[in-house]
Amino acid sequence: MTPDSNDIRRNWHLAETAFKAKDWRRAQGFYQQIISADDKHVPSLIRLASIHIQLDDFAAARGFSLRASELPIGDVPSTLMLARQLVIFSEKERLRHYLNAGHLETLADSQALAELSVLLNSAGDVHGAIRLVDRAIARDPAFAPAYYFRGNLKTFIGDDEGAQQDLNRCIGLKPSFAQAYWALSNHRTRDTAIDAPGRIRKQLALAKPGLKDEIYLSIALHNELHKAGDYDNAWIALAYGNAAKRKQVPYRHQATKALFDSLKRIDWQAMPDHARNAAAQPQAPIFIVGMHRSGTTLLEQMLAGHSDIVDGGESASLITQLKRAANTTRGLDAALIDRLAATDLGQVGGWYAANNAWRQDGNRYFTEKLPSNFQFIGFILKTIPGARVINLVRDPMSTCFSNLRNLFNFECGYSYDQAELGDYFGWYRGLMDFWHAEFPGAVCDVRYDDLVSDPAAAMQRVCAYLDIDYQPAMMALATKGKSVATASTVSVREGIQTDRNQQWMHYRAHLQPLIERLAPFK
Repeated sequence: MTPDSNDIRRNWHLAETAFKAKDWRRAQGFYQQIISADDKHVPSLIRLASIHIQLDDFAAARGFSLRASELPIGDVPSTLMLARQLVIFSEKERLRHYLNAGHLETLADSQALAELSVLLNSAGDVHGAIRLVDRAIARDPAFAPAYYFRGNLKTFIGDDEGAQQDLNRCIGLKPSFAQAYWALSNHRTRDTAIDAPGRIRKQLALAKPGLKDEIYLSIALHNELHKAGDYDNAWIALAYGNAAKRKQVPYRHQATKALFDSLKRIDWQAMPDHARNAAAQPQAPIFIVGMHRSGTTLLEQMLAGHSDIVDGGESASLITQLKRAANTTRGLDAALIDRLAATDLGQVGGWYAANNAWRQDGNRYFTEKLPSNFQFIGFILKTIPGARVINLVRDPMSTCFSNLRNLFNFECGYSYDQAELGDYFGWYRGLMDFWHAEFPGAVCDVRYDDLVSDPAAAMQRVCAYLDIDYQPAMMALATKGKSVATASTVSVREGIQTDRNQQWMHYRAHLQPLIERLAPFK
């Protein structure tokens, strides 16, 4: 029977009205009626996935999203929404297939192509992402954001000159594009004919106080003045930008402490050891954890020089599979940890292996470098067969000052206030002490200072922990042409440096709150 198009249009109108009013159950009913009449109505499948995310039903939400990804899509809003959902569910391989399947060939929306390029890069396909943004530029050569996105992608693959050309082109087309100044300021070298601080100050005078553009410009100005050695004015710009950013991020300090405390309340010894009881996997992950800015990217790139290891980059696959087991879409908090502690996690290891098969490339190990996975070490060791965990340990002040200078999105909300940052570092150290006590010998600590002062000896110890032979190629740090999409993408390409631990000393007079918080961890 041919679906009644009038009924579908009527139900769609009613469903969209309820959806916009956040009347999730009412909207669900109308979308379900559409699916009953036409089970290939992709926009309704995508909307149903969104509704079940709101209703805290992981399985249903993921199911509708996967159904939609198997069907051709014509309209731009549905394409973008589905791609974002696949990212939420850590379905990176499916996202790569979806965006590379050819059905985007007729897409003429430059803004959509540019955003899809960002999402495709998040799935590990930087060259496919560059092809998409190239198409966006070909369709609209005056679309400034596309040059910003392509500049970032070129930065990730080490094309420093091409990246700066694109970022400056973005600024030329739209001088108020604040993020481009910030991205440029992260490059170590620049065109000396350009008065970078001067043109940033010009835009700062035009920016609305306290909003995103002013924040990006403030941090960009800090970076440029820091490179120029004007540390007093660099601090003023950093402090202003961080204070404005802290007002925007939804970080709850005491809720974070409660999260760490909840992890320590679990009786880990009584939890079923699914990792030990599961069948051995042909490949296993190496979880590289620690504080952000502690050297995790450097270690990952050194490990990638080994013939048995492929660098897998960062992903949220672990926490996604844990949420799948608990059938929840809620954010990370103490309540989620309590829920996970009461959940049968027996399938997590298999799900994780299947979700990451595309990253392994036939190697014995692949790296999983999301620093904040230190929170989940107990779950890793109890659910993932063959998993190894390496914790990077860097000087507290150097680590935290590097966090303070870095403009994250929303995942590191603790990093914009000295007291909150110092507390978070202490909670991290306390949790790592807890993991070492609960699982003796299971986690390998690597000191950043050892890694840069005597890298061969440090990597020999890492290889012994991984039960593989040391290979001198691990010292080559061959990153050219490889994608490094982290905050360390520029610095890691400069090789192993031994002089990065003292930058905070230029700002010592302004860092007393942080120094006091970190005093116990010297």
